[in-house]
Amino acid sequence: MRRSSTLSQIMFRKRANVRWLKSRHTKPEILANCEDLKVLGKGDFKALMKWRLAIRLEIGLDVKADPAAEATEDVTVEPMDEEEQISEEVSLTKMLIWLGVQLTNS
Repeated sequence: MRRSSTLSQIMFRKRANVRWLKSRHTKPEILANCEDLKVLGKGDFKALMKWRLAIRLEIGLDVKADPAAEATEDVTVEPMDEEEQISEEVSLTKMLIWLGVQLTNS
């Protein structure tokens, strides 16, 4: 597995992955975040993680008691140091690889 700091984009190529693009949870901001991972902040990564949870719930991989409560959570964005950012990128990359999303270098 490659470190996410060397990856710059998330591409949806598999048929199941393209289906996620049509989901009501996939907003233009999410698509923009997928275009350039290197410029994302902590809030952007949190938005991608919320999107991931919503997609997993939609396709039946996770079961939550109240998905609406998760979607309406307030987020406070705080500056991250470089180590936290790398850790966040690694977590996101692992999640995307688990979902089978194609990652490409720029």
